[in-house]
Amino acid sequence: MEIKSLRCFMQVAETLSFHRASERLAMSQPVVSRTIGHLEDELGVKLFTRTTRRVALTPAGALLIDKARRLVAHADEVRRYMRHASNSVVPTLRIGCTSTALTTVAAPMVRAFRSAYADVDLSLRELPSDAQLDDLLSAELDVGFALGPINKEALASRVVHRENLRLVIPPDHDCADKDCPSLPLGVFAADAFIVPSRRLNGAVHDEVIRGCASAGFRPRIIECEQNEGCIGRVSAGLGVLFIGRQAGCVVPADVRIVDIEPAPVLEVVMVWRADDPSIPVANFIRLAPRADPSQPALTPAISDVAGGSCQV
Repeated sequence: MEIKSLRCFMQVAETLSFHRASERLAMSQPVVSRTIGHLEDELGVKLFTRTTRRVALTPAGALLIDKARRLVAHADEVRRYMRHASNSVVPTLRIGCTSTALTTVAAPMVRAFRSAYADVDLSLRELPSDAQLDDLLSAELDVGFALGPINKEALASRVVHRENLRLVIPPDHDCADKDCPSLPLGVFAADAFIVPSRRLNGAVHDEVIRGCASAGFRPRIIECEQNEGCIGRVSAGLGVLFIGRQAGCVVPADVRIVDIEPAPVLEVVMVWRADDPSIPVANFIRLAPRADPSQPALTPAISDVAGGSCQV
């Protein structure tokens, strides 16, 4: 199995398009198709279902995503290590983050660290929260930015960002034209709630269920395997969706975004191994902001989700 085949697979899996994958890889579409075909033959399973209109991951393809990411990241790390090995031992820092964390707190921290510690070989991987925790425990990552709460004894954590979630609703929803600064969550008890799958984002998945329970109802859940697909389902009128105020996704113009009061809270938690003596890790931690200045340096993540107050 070749690393380039796994890179090709990852691009098709992320875009669900052989055409867009070929553009990203600077390869022709027939070459991408042949590479995926050879990989499927080698593994003995189909990774995608393909029609003239649609490309989708098979269950086997979904299982391969995280393994492929890790193998490619490891290959990149080996390449960097060998490039520097002949000269000197280069300190490294391997960071994982969710897309939400990248757009809120991780990017400025990485930028500040690179400016202050230019001699450290830094790598940044976008991973779901659960995959980050696994890689931290197996020492494949040094620091993670996951969605809280985090409850693992071997890991230390600090809440570095909090933001209120807002609700995206279809344009024809009964509440779309309500002139109200905020709406109680219970108003949406009859709607389907579109959420990322637990594999993709277990923290948000659980937060939605907890918030709805606090409002007195059990939500009807529609799971998505791709973040992009979640917002598209709202536009199609299939349900409602919680997003952060700094969401890194494109929101269609035809949907409505409403505030929920009190708003569910999304937390970004910086996580590292509690027994890690690494100097680069310690220096990186010192750059971390605190979501609440009154918090101690090390704190477990705490989320507060409740119902609403505006009457409709």
